[in-house]
Amino acid sequence: MQSLLKISDAVNLAMHASAIMAGELGRPISAKELAHRLAASEATLSKAMQRLVRADLLSSTRGPAGGFFLAREAKEITLKEIVEAIEGKLSTPGCLFGRQICGRSECILGDSVALAHGILEERLASTTLDQISISLNGAKHQKRKVPRKPIKRKRAAK
Repeated sequence: MQSLLKISDAVNLAMHASAIMAGELGRPISAKELAHRLAASEATLSKAMQRLVRADLLSSTRGPAGGFFLAREAKEITLKEIVEAIEGKLSTPGCLFGRQICGRSECILGDSVALAHGILEERLASTTLDQISISLNGAKHQKRKVPRKPIKRKRAAK
């Protein structure tokens, strides 16, 4: 089954690249390095990064040691800002077809689409890069040993 939630590749790349940069503490990271770390096209990633620069979420420097870095502190940048920098302002959802085609006055799903949209928009607005950089970058650097519990087997009754 396909996912009900559709997030564009550009938004997905922008969020993940921004989370990586949040964990690098101001070190410029080249588009080539980010693309390699995200297994993505450098050209596609660069376009997304340029949109974030135009939205004043990222800054960039040129040269051999150049690259992209956050324009503000990670705790001040929300996922909603990143989404809107790439896709434009989030709009209130209407018909799932994009235009009403069934002639009904209400959606056959009732207010479910609007509720789901509201929940996601609130989550994006309340999630900052510092919150997600910990999980994205921290997991890479910290190897955790998971204690193995012995399996207790029941003995068969005789």
